[in-house]
Amino acid sequence: QTRWESAHSSLLSTYRTNPIGYRSTPGFVYDFGALGLEGDPRKARFEALRDADLNLLKEFYEKEIKPKAKLLSIVGDSARIDLDKLSEFGPVQKVTAEDLFNR
Repeated sequence: QTRWESAHSSLLSTYRTNPIGYRSTPGFVYDFGALGLEGDPRKARFEALRDADLNLLKEFYEKEIKPKAKLLSIVGDSARIDLDKLSEFGPVQKVTAEDLFNR
């Protein structure tokens, strides 16, 4: 609960204290139009965030995040990792440095 309150308060503070800069206004207006929005969406987002609670976050997690597949990358010496135990969580694919940095 305390972590939620801290994060919630921080996000609200960000909305309150970070207005669109004078020189950035034309770009924001153009972007809103390009996205098909009827004006600045931040007001509605702020109001939704202000009314949000931990239960809303949990509902979002259960609906939007939990059902989807996750990708977990572990970087290190595979000789020091129990790959059989790790495979209990899902498929394990070993990738070499050459695979990652081959240009």
